[in-house]
Amino acid sequence: MPCQFLRIDFLDRTGNHKVASANAKREATYFDYKRYNRLTRQKKEMGSEEHVHDIIKLSKKKKKPVNGRYTGKGERGELPQACRFYGTIEVNKVKASVHVTAYGHGYGGQHVPHERMNFTHFIDEFSFGQLYPSLVNPLDETLMVADREMMSFTYQMNVVPTTYTGINGGKRDMIVTNQYAVNTYKSEIVDDSAHPGIYFNYDVEPIAVRVKEVRVPISKFIVRLCSVVGGAFVMIGFLSTLITRLMSHMGIFGDKYSSVRGVGSDGRGALGILDMSEATKADVMVPDQLFNEKSN
Repeated sequence: MPCQFLRIDFLDRTGNHKVASANAKREATYFDYKRYNRLTRQKKEMGSEEHVHDIIKLSKKKKKPVNGRYTGKGERGELPQACRFYGTIEVNKVKASVHVTAYGHGYGGQHVPHERMNFTHFIDEFSFGQLYPSLVNPLDETLMVADREMMSFTYQMNVVPTTYTGINGGKRDMIVTNQYAVNTYKSEIVDDSAHPGIYFNYDVEPIAVRVKEVRVPISKFIVRLCSVVGGAFVMIGFLSTLITRLMSHMGIFGDKYSSVRGVGSDGRGALGILDMSEATKADVMVPDQLFNEKSN
């Protein structure tokens, strides 16, 4: 949509209302859908950093200024039909919303015809606190396409203040920033209960996260290594005993390791005296005779 049709408003829980479009810088531009779609795919493939020293290193990297980066090019003789906002808004640490709407829809101003509205947008960068251009935030390089004229896009965010501290622990090895998680909702406006636009709703959580990178002492490393090695030996011994018993029971190792049991006439697994075909001398001896024979 052209810049003359758009406005940005900020409203928080305390009743503070700012017309942010008066402070934000705007410029007419061309919307390069193919380029923005390619950037979105690259962001998904890139992922995010997980180590503290990598995050601190990225925060010190510089980036080209955002002014005029995406003016793009249109067809010959075509006027820019899109608008780009950029800037900073000072806010309170309370629940608030940033609304990007068309004039006459939700707020005052000359009414914009429905057929002129198109809230397809690309978010180049969206962050809280001090700007670190090289750090990737959840909404950075996000593309959303409006299928209808009367479309609403809502971003629900939960912001958590975060401090990253490196191994050295000094101010030069520490950054104070904010992380946030976001849920995205897209809907078509069918009645007057809502207004088309782009809505950024956020709430600052009453907690803070401190992430500190530490080096594990050599003593703890040796103790952990011994625990791992000892556990490995115990498991190997247990598995060896279990496999040996299973294979012995199955008779895989032969007579040396297998147990052979006879089967009696009664179908049981033990051989008794009555199961023998011929009686032995010991079977017919009375106790006295057996004792005398042993004495001799």
